[in-house]
Amino acid sequence: MTVELRRGMIDLKGFFAETVRAKSHMIKQMKVIFKGMVQGVGFRFTVQRLARRFDVKGYVRNLPNGQVEVLAEGEETILEDFLKAIQVQMQHYIQDIEIVWGEACHRYGVFGITS
Repeated sequence: MTVELRRGMIDLKGFFAETVRAKSHMIKQMKVIFKGMVQGVGFRFTVQRLARRFDVKGYVRNLPNGQVEVLAEGEETILEDFLKAIQVQMQHYIQDIEIVWGEACHRYGVFGITS
């Protein structure tokens, strides 16, 4: 961004366009709970493999109640595509999902399986 001083005024030409562009690339957090026959079917390993195709960081883990939790951080559009890929690949095992969107905590360096 270039700010030029002209006759005592600041020319903000392009500033607002850059701000809008920056906001569209903000890092978000997506927490998804998958319900159904999602444990014991390679769900976590499939999600981890799929995550390699997307610029996401976070984890996938089994929950004690038989569900699987995915927490991923990345650009919103990439997270949406990642979720679609999981749903397509594991559609025969998923009965329901819960999604919670939030601000990224930037705590994760990679995407992996955790307990």
